Amino acid sequence: MGGRYLGMWLKASKQFKIDLTHCKKSFFRAVNALFSKVLRIASEETMLHLISTKCVPTILLLDWTLAHLMWLKRSSDSIQTRLLMKLFNTSSTDIVNECRVMFNTQSVFSLIVCRKQKFLATFMDIDNSVCSSVSGCARRDLNDLM
Repeated sequence: MGGRYLGMWLKASKQFKIDLTHCKKSFFRAVNALFSKVLRIASEETMLHLISTKCVPTILLLDWTLAHLMWLKRSSDSIQTRLLMKLFNTSSTDIVNECRVMFNTQSVFSLIVCRKQKFLATFMDIDNSVCSSVSGCARRDLNDLM
């Protein structure tokens, strides 16, 4: 058993665990809806742009405070790799990596880290007594990311 808290599905366990199946389901539901509408008439570049603007935000709902976890990096990258394999009709990760470079597609994990960096930089600039009291922690987290 588990439950939902702040948009994340938690697993019942002795250790802290998150269930990513709901996030994956909503992402692939959005991708499949997009594929059913425009796959036959759109180019790969158009599909990648539509996916990055309409579908990837469902994955970015993953809590960016967990950006330091390696299993989150592997899981979010595997979601994107499987999608690109389907889009380019291949089973080779080398081809998928070349397509990422050619189309300048960032990994989901790097997007999560960029969002966290942007938030922390904005948070440290706020002139507020509460924010300034914890800005040292934000600065430390920002330095850890860089």
